[in-house]
Amino acid sequence: MAVYRFALPSGPFKTYAYLSVPHCIGWTSSALQSHIANWLHKTMAELEWQVCADYALEPIVNTSTDRSERPAIQESGGFADTSQLTGMVYCRGGIRGVGTVRRDWMGDFQRLELTTIAPAYRAAEGSEGWDEFGGREVEDALAAYRLLGSFPWLRARPRVLMGFSRGSITATQAALRLPDLDALVLWGGVSNLLATYAERADLRSTLRRAVRATPSRHPDLYRRRSPLYLAHALRCPILVMHGTADAQVDFHHATQMAQALQRSGQRVVTHFYQGMGHHLPRPIHEAVLERMRDELREFERLAPISDARPQNQHDPQNQHDPQNQHDPLKQAGSRISSTYRSMSTRLPYRT
Repeated sequence: MAVYRFALPSGPFKTYAYLSVPHCIGWTSSALQSHIANWLHKTMAELEWQVCADYALEPIVNTSTDRSERPAIQESGGFADTSQLTGMVYCRGGIRGVGTVRRDWMGDFQRLELTTIAPAYRAAEGSEGWDEFGGREVEDALAAYRLLGSFPWLRARPRVLMGFSRGSITATQAALRLPDLDALVLWGGVSNLLATYAERADLRSTLRRAVRATPSRHPDLYRRRSPLYLAHALRCPILVMHGTADAQVDFHHATQMAQALQRSGQRVVTHFYQGMGHHLPRPIHEAVLERMRDELREFERLAPISDARPQNQHDPQNQHDPQNQHDPLKQAGSRISSTYRSMSTRLPYRT
C-alpha cells in the first residue's frame, strides 16, 4: 500500500499534496508521476515526487528528463471494473503543523476504492503561502479537484469533497465553486467559526493570526469562514457525520448545519455517532468509513453521473480566484435538480 506526496501548484504558490489510488487501477508509481507531470506541463524530473511506504517518506530518485521516456499511460477502457470507483478530495483538519494529513486514512480510502488527493495546505509541510483558516487556501482544494478530474478512470465517476474538522470550512467553500461536484461530506466539522472562537480559548490567538481579525471587530470575516452561513448556497447532496461527545468540535456544529441545510431544501443525510468523540477507535473508524462510502453510492444512485462533463475546468491553468469580485453566495453554481431539492434526513446512527 503506497501513498504519494508531490508538489502541486496552487495559485502563485508551490504547495504539497498526497495521493492514494485503488489497487484495481494498476498504475505504477512511475505511471502516476508521469500523468501528473504531463498534466502540469512538467517533466518527471521537474515534479517533486515521493512515495510513502508504511507511512514513512522515501524519496524516488528521478533519472529521466526526457518526456519520451515516460511510461505509456493506460486510457479508460483498459481498467478493471470501475463502476464502484469514486474520486475524493480530503480536506484535513488543523492548521500548519497541527493536524496534518492522516496518511493511514489515505490507506483506508484506497482500500475503499476511493481515489483521493489531500492538500497539505499552504504554510504546512514545506508548502509556500499563508494559511488563512478558510481564506485563499481554498485554491489548494480546487487545484486538487482539477487534478482529480484528469484521471481517466474518473471521467464518468462521482467526485466528492470531504472535510474533516476545520477542513469542513475549506471543503464547503470549494463546493460553492464547483457546479459539477457530486457530494460534500462534513465529518466532525466546524460549521460556525464565531462559535469556535467563543468555545475554544486555546485557539483564539491562532484564529486571530490566521484571520487577521477578531470576531468583535470583523464578524463578517468569520461568517465567510462558517459553513453554517453558506449552507443555503450549496447545490449537491451533503453528508454530515459527527460524534455526539466530540470535545474539540461541539456536536451542535453538526445539528445546526443539518438544520440549516434542511431549511434551505437541501438533500442532507446525517450520521451521528452516540458517545463518540472527534477521533474514533480503529474498528469504529473503519465501519464509519464503509458507511460513508455506501452513502456516497446511494447519492450516486439517486443522481447518476453524466458522461458529458466539461473538460476545460480541469486544466491546471484554469485557476479559480477565491478572492475575486464574484461572491460565492451569489455565484454558487447553476446545476440543481429535483433530487437535491427534496430534503432527506435519517435517524441518528448509533454505534
